Amino acid sequence: MNVRNNGIYMGLIVSGVMQLSCGFDNSSYNARFQPFTDNFYNATGYQLLEPSQTYFLPDILNEISGLSTLNDSVLACVQDESGVIFMYGLNEKGIIDRHRFAGAGDFEGIQIIGEQAFVLKSNGEIYRYNLRTDKTKVFETPLKRKNNAEGLGFDPDNNRLLIACKGRPGLGSNDLNGRAVYSYHLTQGFDPEILYLITPEDLESWNQAQPEPLNLTQRQKNFMPSGIAVHPFTSEVYLLANVGKLLIVLTPEGEIKYCVPLSPRIFRQPEGICFTSKGDLIISNEGQDGSGKILVFAKD
Repeated sequence: MNVRNNGIYMGLIVSGVMQLSCGFDNSSYNARFQPFTDNFYNATGYQLLEPSQTYFLPDILNEISGLSTLNDSVLACVQDESGVIFMYGLNEKGIIDRHRFAGAGDFEGIQIIGEQAFVLKSNGEIYRYNLRTDKTKVFETPLKRKNNAEGLGFDPDNNRLLIACKGRPGLGSNDLNGRAVYSYHLTQGFDPEILYLITPEDLESWNQAQPEPLNLTQRQKNFMPSGIAVHPFTSEVYLLANVGKLLIVLTPEGEIKYCVPLSPRIFRQPEGICFTSKGDLIISNEGQDGSGKILVFAKD
């Protein structure tokens, strides 16, 4: 390489580094989201640009796909390759226990109810694991891989699990538009009727009725849910989307109440969501370009 070309080459490197530095200015980047997150904070008490606590996960949880509270200081986590429940201690900032409930598989969501852990597989199977006896039972559902079941939550008011589907909303040949949430009653089993269906038109209609509408892209309107949780005080349903980078809040009846875009700088790959008994919001991120993270947003 001659001197002239070497100088040009070095100049390009310096320019690139400067651009990267500017590109990773989180404060200026996140300012784009500030008006919407401020509105969400005023409505809910959660400031989504300012986590109260950040926990960096060990390598084994880089692919964290779901989480639930065992109690307010211990989280039960699953990752999408192994049939193991990892108990993560927030005080200890590390894994404090492990429970193997199955072999390898694409496990996407987890919900702790008493001494039972319910784990969702992407093909719609639900694994019920007893934390005391170490016994596992598998429940089939009509959901298939094309539905791509991703999120699992619990609606205590109706004693049912909520299953958020990332893929096709309908069962069998039923062709529908939008994203679906199904329910699995703990005593009556799976309900084949869609509990909630959110369409791009629903999002656009809600958005246009807002004093400060979002600039919703087509990708956001076609969001793909990655997690679901029920608020312990309001019974509102929080739908988390990695594809589309949205947090959508539904009333218990399924109406859109809030929708807020998520900053990709904070939510690199949001996959899991749950609440503590105090109402603090917890969201997990897969380790897309580093270690996985758990973000805690204290409720003000």
